[in-house]
Amino acid sequence: MISVSVGGTEILIKAKRLLDYVDKLDFIKMRRSRPWDLIQGFPLDMVEENYRILVGIAMRSVYTNSSSVCIEEEILFDRSEEGFYYELWRCLPKRKNPGKGKQPDETWKNGLNRARLLWESATDEEKSQIKIALFATDESNNLKNSDGPSDPESQPGLEPEKPSPSK
Repeated sequence: MISVSVGGTEILIKAKRLLDYVDKLDFIKMRRSRPWDLIQGFPLDMVEENYRILVGIAMRSVYTNSSSVCIEEEILFDRSEEGFYYELWRCLPKRKNPGKGKQPDETWKNGLNRARLLWESATDEEKSQIKIALFATDESNNLKNSDGPSDPESQPGLEPEKPSPSK
């Protein structure tokens, strides 16, 4: 964990956990268009059959994309300005909404705006420290695919397969 101070605000930058990754994917999915948004621009004087076809395509698109995030979409988000502010917002101290009673925590829009304002108010040195801390805690380069099973002859208790004669 790396602590960086920006204008009196302490930012704790930690290595991501699996839950952080799941939250990010949920955030990406939440920002997608709803089926109703996709059909809003359809002309009203359209033939009913064509309208049904377009609505069907819109619904299939939303259904197909609603449950997963492809790697290209995730990379685009990570490299975007919004993705950067999202990562920064996740490192900021949690902010509760003011007021009495049970009020929801800070909305994602307010959180991203708060991160953007903090970034814009930071000095060049503070920005550099944030970038270095984010890079230092990024463990994605530590991940690698499995090399697969090793040679069966080198594993104790496993016999190599013998070719069977063909009939």
